[in-house]
Amino acid sequence: MQGARSILEEAFVRNPDSEDIWLAAFKVEFESGEIERARIILAKARDHQDASSERVWMKSAILERHAKDDEAQRDLLHEGLSRFPKAWKLYLMLGQMEEAAGNISEARTSYNDGVRACPECVPLWVAAARLEESNGAVTKARAILEQARLKNPKNDALWLHAFRTEMRNGNQKAADKLIAKAFQECPNSGILWSEYVSTAPRPSRKSRSVDALKRCHDDAHVIAAVAKLFWHDRKIDKARTWLTRAVTLNQSLIHIS
Repeated sequence: MQGARSILEEAFVRNPDSEDIWLAAFKVEFESGEIERARIILAKARDHQDASSERVWMKSAILERHAKDDEAQRDLLHEGLSRFPKAWKLYLMLGQMEEAAGNISEARTSYNDGVRACPECVPLWVAAARLEESNGAVTKARAILEQARLKNPKNDALWLHAFRTEMRNGNQKAADKLIAKAFQECPNSGILWSEYVSTAPRPSRKSRSVDALKRCHDDAHVIAAVAKLFWHDRKIDKARTWLTRAVTLNQSLIHIS
């Protein structure tokens, strides 16, 4: 601990404007449970013209979230956005904080401001849609995702979330129409084909798997989806083989549900 501090103090002398050094110093204190020391470091970084970056403001808000100080977190996020109006993560954090606190109108405002400032940001569009869906406004959620697709054509993640919205709400026909349109725009999307396989009724599983593998034979998401089908059918050895292949292609796929 003291050794790390000494190294960072020397680094500050050599390069006092470095965002990375300020954040490294914060991390040392934060991970050691020295919350007040971490808070002081971030406050100094925010006041330092060259080090006061979007990341510094985001870490500052995360620290206050950890400390369960919603008021401080809210103030930091608002001020951070006034300085960095294109910082989509700050909009998302603010919306999530307000949503968790039950401040639905404020959460909606944050997400709406975010998609206006960062229309290419898929997580903000999805958060805005999920907020409406969770509050019973499925039609509004559907409209948000449609607007998102108009602004971001050929985006398979947005099609995926639209499909899942219909499935969650029991709208099978609407979901089928959406996935058909999605394949027209994104015919080789692994995440869409894997979802199509995963949601297949039992009689259609084999044919959907074959179609998905023809389109995306080396896509880790599709291979993992096929592995899950083997697993559900208690074909454990085959499932293990296909999961190993999926993880080899994409090591982020380490969970199966």
